[in-house]
Amino acid sequence: MVDGVLLAVEAATRATSVALVRDGELLGELAGPAEQDVAESLLGIVDALLGDVGCRADEIDGFAVSIGPGSFTSLRIGLATVKGLAFGRAHRAVGVPTLEALALGTQGAGSVVPLLDARRGEFYAAAYASGEPGADGRLEVRLEAGVYRPEEIADALSGPIVLVGEGVPLCGDAIRAAHDAPVDLVTPPAGLPSASRVARLGASMLESGLAVHAADLVPEYLRRAEAEVKRTGVRFERGKHAPR
Repeated sequence: MVDGVLLAVEAATRATSVALVRDGELLGELAGPAEQDVAESLLGIVDALLGDVGCRADEIDGFAVSIGPGSFTSLRIGLATVKGLAFGRAHRAVGVPTLEALALGTQGAGSVVPLLDARRGEFYAAAYASGEPGADGRLEVRLEAGVYRPEEIADALSGPIVLVGEGVPLCGDAIRAAHDAPVDLVTPPAGLPSASRVARLGASMLESGLAVHAADLVPEYLRRAEAEVKRTGVRFERGKHAPR
């Protein structure tokens, strides 16, 4: 169990939310307005949640923040917010992979496959064993996080799978048609990223000694920004691309 107050931020997608945990107990979680820009809403959500649970910003002992993949702009705002709140203090912080947090707690036979829309008919995806984190604080990886087409996901895995996330309505049927084992679909709103999941996985990672200084947190985009692709000719971050 992590001692003290942990603030968790999920801003990798439009499903922005923040959560507060004290000594392993969820104090509260607050989602941002879907129609409002993350840059306009995130600090306000943090302030509102602190007020709701009666906690001051200087009582926060650590941070867990979703680091991607997801929206480039939203990820940068989420990380900048955490770094700003932690500025000047030696807070413990951990960057939580968005797909892994999305898979956390999703039950089913076989592998859990979180899906986020990466555009161009491709999806940010990974596969994990269902259940809780292991001794290292992480879920067991069965397919490395990357950018995949639906048929690549179906071909890369064997046995039953559970698809979860905002990408499911877009490619769930295609994966089900291409996969030779049962495929269960967990669609939004049940399959949306949440700060409470980030908090749970972040606490597990902190307990396993994976904390860093907040200033050292970096995003995991997986796919490079379009301007960088044009400049370098490289679409994916090294070691994070789909098989071709």
